[in-house]
Amino acid sequence: MSGAWLAIWTLGCSLALGEEGWEGWGERGERGEHEEHERHGNGGWSGGPGVEPTTDAVWLTECGSCHMPYSPGLLPARAWAKMLGDLQHHFGDDASVDEATLARLKLVADTGAAEKAAAPLSAWIAAATRGTTPDRISTIPALRAEHLEELSTRFVTSNAEIRSWSNCKACHPGAVEGRFSEHEIRIPR
Repeated sequence: MSGAWLAIWTLGCSLALGEEGWEGWGERGERGEHEEHERHGNGGWSGGPGVEPTTDAVWLTECGSCHMPYSPGLLPARAWAKMLGDLQHHFGDDASVDEATLARLKLVADTGAAEKAAAPLSAWIAAATRGTTPDRISTIPALRAEHLEELSTRFVTSNAEIRSWSNCKACHPGAVEGRFSEHEIRIPR
């Protein structure tokens, strides 16, 4: 990781962890089960640094009907607002929904957005996207750099089990639950 991204990551983790700092994190960057359960109520993500998964039925149904229902903590609120404001042109598809559904999606996106979430990866994304409005999670420069350290674009796009940078769960089996720990990565070969 370059010095600038390391500084952004450290800042993001500091913001997310607050006064508690890294205390309570195990050798592999994981919280103890009791502590994690206590901090996130129903358990939330427990595989180390990640994002808060959404349990909102409307989000899971509408977003999950075509692709993985990405956690709102993976983008800043301004990016979700831009995306939800143009659902008729959602990455080449018309994902339009009725007004009530749209209002619910906007609420879930805004309240769980990266800069408002407490999870370390969300804080890192919030810091890395400060002053920008990414149009996709997979185009956030810090995330691209992190992934390109390990994988080439050609490998990802030519791998029948991955095919796209947006297919998080192909390599991160806990992605839907908000877990992106390096210890859980399984790259299909």
